[in-house]
Amino acid sequence: TEIYTLSLHDALPISVAAGANGIIVDAFVCSTAEPAFRAARAKGVQIVDIFGFDCNDPLGGNQAKGVFSADINFGPELNGLDGYLRAEGVAQAQYIIASSKNSAKIIAINDPELPAVQEIYNGFKDAIDASGGAKILDTVTFTLSDLTGGTLPAIIQTAILRNPDATWIKSAFESVTIAGIIPAIGANRNHLKIMGGEGFEAELDLIRKGVITAAVVAPQAWVGWAAVDAMNSVFLGEKPVPSGFGLVTIDLRHNLPASGQYRVPVDYQSAYKKAWGVS
Repeated sequence: TEIYTLSLHDALPISVAAGANGIIVDAFVCSTAEPAFRAARAKGVQIVDIFGFDCNDPLGGNQAKGVFSADINFGPELNGLDGYLRAEGVAQAQYIIASSKNSAKIIAINDPELPAVQEIYNGFKDAIDASGGAKILDTVTFTLSDLTGGTLPAIIQTAILRNPDATWIKSAFESVTIAGIIPAIGANRNHLKIMGGEGFEAELDLIRKGVITAAVVAPQAWVGWAAVDAMNSVFLGEKPVPSGFGLVTIDLRHNLPASGQYRVPVDYQSAYKKAWGVS
């Protein structure tokens, strides 16, 4: 097993040259490295993607033919990755609607250049619009260059000044929470609640400190095991089976571990090992 932190254009050829017969990539849209993906597949290498969109998906390049060998099976009720991401946005909206008694006034932060983030926003917006009470006052769009260049806090701060009646801010993902929303709000947190992003350990620490209000979490370790299971299915010539993981809403009173990241109270590792015939 090798883990590469190089650019995908470099890591894929290195993996192929090293003799890999399977590659798992995390949250990459196919179009971002299509030539490298196709070169790997031409060498017989299988590719499983976590939270990404294939080249034949409208959100991944809309090409005639896809590249990925398989995706994680999110279960029939969610209808693939798109359904899972929208469900995450719906869960974020449901928390805000319930905790505000359907009266929240929301500033939503979104990066439309990232398909996964856009789909979460779409699910969120649909649920808020259908609530009949809660309302998105403003959607702040940004780019990754705004985040990495340090201009995002000012963009968010302008939106806050533009919407003095706002009671909630919905983050796009964890880095936006930490490097954008928190600096933009500063000490003026009393009237603004924050829905975080992926709920990694840093955001959970912020929930523990009362800085942000809640986050909707995908159990990341389980996701990784599901990706390996999908790859095993590919090697066996079978379709991946439903992974079984879902989404967990976390706030100060619900599902928050005393420290560290969230870990599901399910022994999925033993179930996978039994299915794989390993100990």
